[in-house]
Amino acid sequence: MPQRANLLGGISPQISPMPRASAWVTLLRTGLSHSLSMEGCRSGITVNEKRGKARVNISEALGGGRRRQVPLPIDWSPENVDAIRDAALAVYRNLAAGKPIEPVVASLSAQDSEESSSSQSGPINWLALVEAFRERKLGSGEIKPTTWTNIYARRMKVILAAVDHSETPVQLLEAITAPWSTQPGCRGRQLQVQQTAAILRWGVDTGRLPPEWAPPLDLSPYVGRRRESAAITTPLTVKEILELVQAIPDPKWR
Repeated sequence: MPQRANLLGGISPQISPMPRASAWVTLLRTGLSHSLSMEGCRSGITVNEKRGKARVNISEALGGGRRRQVPLPIDWSPENVDAIRDAALAVYRNLAAGKPIEPVVASLSAQDSEESSSSQSGPINWLALVEAFRERKLGSGEIKPTTWTNIYARRMKVILAAVDHSETPVQLLEAITAPWSTQPGCRGRQLQVQQTAAILRWGVDTGRLPPEWAPPLDLSPYVGRRRESAAITTPLTVKEILELVQAIPDPKWR
């Protein structure tokens, strides 16, 4: 770790700056702070991420002399900004009213389970899935908007065009690679397969897709292997080799 001298001549560690929060996280926290202040709470309730889920942090002053952490059954993602804020407000309201906060979490868990079951039993809204995937990629800072436009967008269109005729992830992968049938292993086909598998895996992990839509672990059959073209060689006869040697002007090299 880089070091620097302090005012007393000693050595103190260089402190790295904390990473900046994503724009949607800043928006969430600002909105929550405003909503809490409207209810008379100026501090004591914050939210952050824990293992992919939202968590409400309660200060000692509000938590009866001890800090408390309340995990929420809500994904820490930009599409859940309103849900996270409303859940944190519900936790505060129960605290302010002297009520237990467990029913708030239990209610959210039941609602999440019901919505997940409903979403998996009905038709899949693929357009909404792609939009949520885009928001997650951009909101997390994983990619830039230009990366989505230049690399992801056209491949998402291929997926949307193929899902109407696909009932399984294997059928979808076969459909999206059909235009590349004469180009196994090429970069374009590889990216199409990888991004298709990525959105399917993310959809299953977040409950937006039923488990049977999980992509195969081995994607190599769909990427294919690039066929190496055979090298074409022209053999030389002994007579031609001798003529080449005799044509060398320098006797030493000859």
